[in-house]
Formats: sequence, C-alpha cells, structure tokens
Amino acid sequence: MIRVGVVGCGRVAQQKHLPIIASLPEAELVAVCDLDRATRERLVEQYGLRASFENFHELVAHDAVDAVMVAVPTQFHADVGVAALEAGKHVMIEKPLALGLDEVDRLEAAAKSAQKTVAVAMNSRWHRLSRAAHDVVTSGALGTPGLLRSVFTDDFRLNEKPRPWMMQHEKAGCVLVEQAIHHFDLWRYLLGSEVTDIYAEMNDPSTSSERAAVTATMANGVLVSAMFTEGLKANNELEIYGDQAHLMLSMYDFDGLDVTPRSEYPGTVGPRIRRLKQTLRAFPGALQRVRTGGDWTGSYRAEWQHFLDCAESGKTPECGLTEGRSALTVGLAAMASLAKRCPVRIADAPREIVPYRG
Repeated sequence: MIRVGVVGCGRVAQQKHLPIIASLPEAELVAVCDLDRATRERLVEQYGLRASFENFHELVAHDAVDAVMVAVPTQFHADVGVAALEAGKHVMIEKPLALGLDEVDRLEAAAKSAQKTVAVAMNSRWHRLSRAAHDVVTSGALGTPGLLRSVFTDDFRLNEKPRPWMMQHEKAGCVLVEQAIHHFDLWRYLLGSEVTDIYAEMNDPSTSSERAAVTATMANGVLVSAMFTEGLKANNELEIYGDQAHLMLSMYDFDGLDVTPRSEYPGTVGPRIRRLKQTLRAFPGALQRVRTGGDWTGSYRAEWQHFLDCAESGKTPECGLTEGRSALTVGLAAMASLAKRCPVRIADAPREIVPYRG
C-alpha cells in the first residue's frame, strides 16, 4: 500500500483526487496540505487523516508519505514537485505540468536524480472510451487518418467564480494551456504523432469567457480543427476521419464511441439502427458505473491505479514528464500564435507563456 499526501486541496482535489485515493485498496490517503486552515480541518475529519500541513515542505518531508499529489496552482507545480522528489517521494502532478520549459527542466533533473515515479494527471487519455478509441486507431480500422475535429467546452466559469490567479495568463496560462492541454495530449495519444505547427485565435481576453479556435498540423499529415472554452455549455468530443472509416468519441456520453465504415452514408436508416443497438447494449454497464461516479470520474481512478502500479513496480508511467512537456510545448506555441497573430512551429515555441493582450 502506497501512502499518499495531497498538496493543494481546491475544487479538483476535493471532487476527484481525494475521494478516489481514499477509495483505492492500493493506496492510503494519509495527509493534506493547504493554506486554508478550515479546509485542512474539514478534510482531516472527513477522511480520518494522520496529519495536515500549511507548508508543503513539511508534508513532503513527512515519514508517513510515500507519494505526493501536486494539485496547487500551476505556477507552483515545479516548486512542490522538485521538493517532493528531493525528499524521495513518488509524484503525480496535475495538468498542465508547468507554465514554462525551464520549470520542466527542473522537474526532469530532480526526477533523474531521485529515480522515483513521476506522472502527469491527464485524465482524458484514461477515459474508458479514449482507451477504446486508441485501440481502434492503432488497429488500422480507420485506414489512413486525414482530419481530426476536437471540441472541449466547459461551463465552469458560468457556475463558479474563478479564483483570481486563474484569470492571469502569467500564473495560469489561458484556456489554451489550462484546458486545451487535455486535447493536445489526446491528439498525440490517439494518432501516435506529434503536432508540428499550430495557429490560434481568441476572443477579447478581458471577458469572463475565453473562447479559442485552433488549427494544427500533425507530423503524419493529419489536419486538426479545434475549439476550447470554459464559459459555454459543456461538451468534450473528438472525431477522426480516415479513408476507410470515421471515429466519433464523446467523453460525456456513456455510449459515446462510434466507428462508421466508409460504406455507411450518414443519415440512412442502417447506421441509426446500429447505433440504437449499441446504446442498448451499453446501458446496463453505464448504470453500474454511475454508482462509482460514471466514466469521467472513472478516468481519474484509472490514472491513479496506473500511477500506483508504476510506483510499486518501477515501470515507466504512460503519461510522464516527456508527455507533459510535449503537451505544454503545444500550448506555449498556441499562446505565441495568439500574440504574433500567425502560425507557430512547435519547434519554435517559446520557453514560457507569452501573455495575450488582445
């Protein structure tokens, strides 16, 4: 059993990471760290924790902690991660990995010295249907992929008032770093190819709802069109068009994976009947998964199970510092594209965020 301490107990930690860690037989949630005393006291009582701390240095030095979850604001990821590694702990870091490549260099150097497991929490690639979509693509069922459409929208800023740091590009990036990073990673994961160049446009950043549109090119020739926001109705889907079939992935639908052969024309009766049968077959399983939070919560559980297995066995995490750096570099290039108002090659991405002023 691996004993876990969590640094940073905000919304995602409280809603996802903490309850999942506490529920896993492979882990024991032993300590939390947060600046807010009331939050610490409530979590200690809720989970029956051994300890709580205001200073993260005290948590990472605690003998009862084997692994540290880094869920603080992104600008502090490297500081906490490096301290945990230097203390000999395994580390899971929330996405995005950092705000700049210098910080990633620090994490990589600390990880090399510590020889401990470091994973980046990109839960979208651990979604049950994302895993199935990856199997479809790698099987060759789509033929040669040519186009990818990507949409990740969220109503977070309609339902909750963002914390002040979230609205500052220097401290959080924008929607292209904070949220789109999920899909930048998914493009690489599903297609097995790197992004080579990217162009981004955004609305006036002074508004409460950042809306970004992106076009990109993959090294394998696939052209990408994508949209991202945190201030409109929630949706999370991705399509890949191949010369033999089309794949539709919708991560908020329990039956959200469909592969349509080239021979099936959209809108005809046959595909509709086939989809209805798929939905009916998927329904009983969906009811069972609702009891444990559904597929989206399940993606967090799967990434934690993988991390704990790697920490125990010494295996290299599927989504580690290399993958976190790659996704972040795409985000940095997208931010630079906003500022320059032109496409940017990923190889020419700046090492830190270029704030967009509109």
